[in-house]
Amino acid sequence: MPAVTVLAEALQQRPYPGRGCLAATTDDAVLWLVYFLTGRSPASRRRELHPLPNGDLQVRDTSEGPHDALRHYVAYARRGQWSVIGNGEQVIPLAEDLAGGVDELTAWRRHDYEPDPPINTPRIWMAHHTPASHVLAGWAARSARGDGGSEYGLLSTPPLPAGTGILLTTYEGSREDPRSSAAPLDVTVHADSGTQLLEQTWELLHPDLRVAAVALRPGEPAGAATLIRS
Repeated sequence: MPAVTVLAEALQQRPYPGRGCLAATTDDAVLWLVYFLTGRSPASRRRELHPLPNGDLQVRDTSEGPHDALRHYVAYARRGQWSVIGNGEQVIPLAEDLAGGVDELTAWRRHDYEPDPPINTPRIWMAHHTPASHVLAGWAARSARGDGGSEYGLLSTPPLPAGTGILLTTYEGSREDPRSSAAPLDVTVHADSGTQLLEQTWELLHPDLRVAAVALRPGEPAGAATLIRS
């Protein structure tokens, strides 16, 4: 992975990050999972994060428009002792497979990048097993070989020390050139709490692009989370 960078610098280098997953341990030694959305189009901006009765967190349309599986999905799911965040329809199957004892890589290889040519947005996710202390981060990107297949990455971290984290975003370019991203970044964070971490992350996103964000402690229901909506 690239050298460790400050979260602010990492997001400044990605002015249009698309959707993002962040696992970080705040200064009080608590691990948090952060999920955020940015959007360029009116349809992408007409979204919100909505807690469901079963404890999951849904990305849904705020209008009467048709359902779009690439924009409307469960972004956080708890199954058994597993908590999973991610940018699409892979979240629930991954949580269920992991809770059912399926090997992490086997569970992940059942999914592909998003069918949205020409961008071919990567699918990204992070997971935590309570009471374990490590974090899983996965990504699937379109192969550069030109065969249309997916290439998979799976990272298992040791316990994240206070003030450190792992960041995954779908894009690393600008809104005019949203290049796909397929590598996690080691980052440092400076926050006393999950609320402060969420607020800092939100402020680092471009105000014309940010849509919604959430910070969750692994294992907690979405209804207990702190949400920010544009």
